[in-house]
Amino acid sequence: MIISSQNFIKSILLLLNMIVPVRCFSCGKVIGAVWNDYQKMLKDGVSIKDALDKLEIKRFCCRSALMSHVEMIDTVGKFV
Repeated sequence: MIISSQNFIKSILLLLNMIVPVRCFSCGKVIGAVWNDYQKMLKDGVSIKDALDKLEIKRFCCRSALMSHVEMIDTVGKFV
């Protein structure tokens, strides 16, 4: 199967922009591993602060990376 370079570039950009960061941008700590647990806690009604504390995300840079991430891959994927 031959993939055009334009479609390949679109796919790479989509993946890079929409997936939760694997590591914190500032300190490099692995934060992607806790994303599913974080989302589950928020759906269960746990506050953001308590969820991050329970997941042992202590640094402000890591906390902000998780709190500010927006899942848009399903929305954007419809148009690519």
